[in-house]
Amino acid sequence: MMLRILGFPAPSPNIAVVIYSFHRKITINGDDCFPFTRIFKPLTTATALQNLFYSLKFTEMKKLLLFLICPLSTISIIYGSGGGDAPIAMYSYYIEYVGYGSEVYFLNESTDGETYSWDFGDGATSTELNPVHAYPEPGIFIVCLTATNDFGSDTFCDTLNTYYPPSADFTFSGDPLVIFTDLSTNYPDSWDWFFGDGGYSALQNPEYIYAANGDYNVCLSVGNPGGTSYACKTVTISSYPVTVAGFSYAGDPEVSFTDLSSESPYAWAWDFGDGAVSTEQNPSHTYDDNDIFNVCLTATNVGGTDTYCEEINIIHGIAPPAAAFSYFVIGAEAAFVDESTNAPFEWFWDFGDGNNSAEQNPVHVYAAGGNYHVCLTATNEGGSDTACEDLVLTTGIEEVQQQTMTCFPNPVDASLIIQLPEFIRHAEIVLFDEQGRVVYKQLQLSGASVELDMTAYPSGNYHVVCYDHWQKQYTVAIVKQ
Repeated sequence: MMLRILGFPAPSPNIAVVIYSFHRKITINGDDCFPFTRIFKPLTTATALQNLFYSLKFTEMKKLLLFLICPLSTISIIYGSGGGDAPIAMYSYYIEYVGYGSEVYFLNESTDGETYSWDFGDGATSTELNPVHAYPEPGIFIVCLTATNDFGSDTFCDTLNTYYPPSADFTFSGDPLVIFTDLSTNYPDSWDWFFGDGGYSALQNPEYIYAANGDYNVCLSVGNPGGTSYACKTVTISSYPVTVAGFSYAGDPEVSFTDLSSESPYAWAWDFGDGAVSTEQNPSHTYDDNDIFNVCLTATNVGGTDTYCEEINIIHGIAPPAAAFSYFVIGAEAAFVDESTNAPFEWFWDFGDGNNSAEQNPVHVYAAGGNYHVCLTATNEGGSDTACEDLVLTTGIEEVQQQTMTCFPNPVDASLIIQLPEFIRHAEIVLFDEQGRVVYKQLQLSGASVELDMTAYPSGNYHVVCYDHWQKQYTVAIVKQ
């Protein structure tokens, strides 16, 4: 406020005096002077105010006079003309509680105001200095205060929120149609439902149909201008009937499976018992082994899952062997070579003379010449098969022993000594392996014995054959260690 001091007029009787105080402290001649109440008072005689007034008599009427109380307890009557400040509006508030019927206490903090007008943002108003207002419903309100004096007016507005943050809660009922009921407090105005299977709703009280049995984590998020809140509960759906798994099958080793499950399954998981699996409804599977396999089907529908298992016996997963053999005869000895297919692992030889062998490639010495019915039975996981041939032998061991050839040591590890019949000259010595292949051949022009190094040959059965110049042959079976 600007004040122009004009001076102190001389007293004069019977003057109407207006006494006015500032609304702020001012300093005059070094004194701090403080506000005093504004007074309009016509005076016809000298007046004492708080025992401090002089008799006020001025010659000029209708002049603006200012009355100040100063620290020195002196009274100055200042005659002057001047102006004042417009007010500055301001307030603060305290909310007793929020929600319906919220009571708000307003504290007027304006300066230089003389009159006040409140607008509470809900249609209600007041002219009190520090009003209390109750809001019938929670909300967000723009509250404005207008302060006024002789020099103008000012308005201050602020936002008032009478909401508490909500507290989420709900209940539900039904299966598979579930009715959800919002029980949240503190007046939420938004709802977000998450039904646990990807479904969503923004309704306050939604209904939702679940497509399958199961436990679903349902969550509700609620909000209002005061904040948000979140609550989750488990909803169990169990009203859909559960499938009963079952199947049939046919074939060996290629098996066709047919799903017989009830209640319309939509997913299948097959375990064929040999490590193979399938998710087809009606698969086919080929077994590569003979065995009993535990086959299981797990079927799934909207009600849940069920598993059914059954053992199936595969006997043609591995083809049985096709028995076959060949042989060659050297004197009284016959060397047999297994030629069976499909990987047999057992052999049984019947040499037709009452003797037999379980070797794969045996050598048999017949006692006498003649016709022999030789049979081989070969076996694998898939079964057995037998092949037979007639063997004609012209010389037996008795005839061969009249003119003999010997080999030693037998079994042999390194050096083999072959002792020939004494009369043989120009002999050809041949070494056969157990498959009948020639692995060594030597022409012996003279001498009764031959030394053969066997070190480089693998372990197994061998035949040493000597052919003389008359094409007569002598045979000895040896074993290389």
